[in-house]
Amino acid sequence: MPENKKIRGSLFTRILIAMIFFVTFMVTVLWIAQIGFLDSMYKGIRTAQVKSITKIITENLDYDDIEDSEIPGIYENNTAIIVRNNLTRIQYVANNQLLDRIIGRDVNIKVTQLFRMIDNSDLDIFYITTAKGRSLFDDIETQITTNSEEPNINAVAYVTHAEDDEFTIIGIGIVTPVDATRDTLKRQLVFISILFVLIALVIAYFIAKAISKPLENLTANAEEMSRGNYDIQFHGSGFNEIEVLSDTLNFTAEQLKKSDQLTKDLIANVSHDLRTPLTMISGYGEVMRDIPGEATPENIQVIIDEANRLTGLVNGMMDISKLQSGTAEISKAAVNASELINKIYNTYNTLMENSEYHFIVDTDDDIYVSGDSGRLEQVLYNLVNNAVSHAGDDKTVIIKCHREGKKARFDVIDHGAGIKKEDQPLIWNRYYRVNKNKETGSGLGLSIVKTILELHDAEYGVESEVGKGSDFWFRLPLLEE
Repeated sequence: MPENKKIRGSLFTRILIAMIFFVTFMVTVLWIAQIGFLDSMYKGIRTAQVKSITKIITENLDYDDIEDSEIPGIYENNTAIIVRNNLTRIQYVANNQLLDRIIGRDVNIKVTQLFRMIDNSDLDIFYITTAKGRSLFDDIETQITTNSEEPNINAVAYVTHAEDDEFTIIGIGIVTPVDATRDTLKRQLVFISILFVLIALVIAYFIAKAISKPLENLTANAEEMSRGNYDIQFHGSGFNEIEVLSDTLNFTAEQLKKSDQLTKDLIANVSHDLRTPLTMISGYGEVMRDIPGEATPENIQVIIDEANRLTGLVNGMMDISKLQSGTAEISKAAVNASELINKIYNTYNTLMENSEYHFIVDTDDDIYVSGDSGRLEQVLYNLVNNAVSHAGDDKTVIIKCHREGKKARFDVIDHGAGIKKEDQPLIWNRYYRVNKNKETGSGLGLSIVKTILELHDAEYGVESEVGKGSDFWFRLPLLEE
């Protein structure tokens, strides 16, 4: 599938670019740290070492018998210490061999010259340079600098004073040229950089493969699902996000499967509900046309009843479509629920006074709620119609309305067959019937009830037990009296 290859290529490219960018950044930092700052970092470390050893000597001036070997790091760090008593001009040298090697001949003269320069300046840290072909202290006046970036630096010196300037201490440490070290590091870093890039490519490939493979499988299954196969199973592994996506797609497939089945049931139910009255109208009309004497009031009434049934079905379909699309207006106002229920009771009591049905009303007086009076009347009519259709042997329908805290609770109760627990969440769907073989009703009434109640932000539900009947209820906030 070219789409999948495009997805994979894009994903691989993005991960590859990200990895190369990261490695390039890290290698650049490594080059800057190891090559660009090598010289200055090394000089900084040597300066710190010389200062540390010099301070140790400063803190131990009272110990005349201290040995060079007792001074930590003096030999390991190639450091010599010169101590001068500014009163007696007596000098003490620690690591004398290194000092002789640094200065060469005429040590005393050059050391005296060095102290003279220090006495005439405020030098704290300085560096000693060596021109090509010359050695340290050949011309001390021209070799001293305070610029650590000066070329040909071969030594670093630190000057401090103690005992109220009675003593002057100079620490001198060798600074080894790092050119050879820098060349070595460059060779190593070239190899390391190439190695890092290759490793990044390999890691990027496997990461992209690990991510793209399950995504490809999910995409393929999604395409299969788009063709109407809702039994497909999505399997995702490797990453939590992919597993969550897989679970979501499985849930979506299950919901689409249910929706598809509901659509098929809807088409079947609508076709049946429309065909039945049309068949009756057509059949009775043909009989009345073809058989003399069949144009009786009874047959005409059948045609009228079926036409009314067809009109009610179409109106119900249009009504629920308007409600769910938001084109139907809900005008809320204060509604006297007690009067509304009594009105419905009187209507049904009149319509069915010659039937076996019994209607019982149990309501508190003057219950006011906020809502659309016409829509709430429609809700109660549909619930009562539903109760009449499913009333039990006692043919009794009970309508209640009572205060319940800060809300009014409405109940429409029948003593019919009841509803199974697993069917209760489904009865609010359009065209859903608990008894598939029973033709009573259009299957739209409870769906209209649900839509209107949700537009009123009402709580609603059904309490039912098989063999004992059902209680359809809803709650609306009470208005302050």
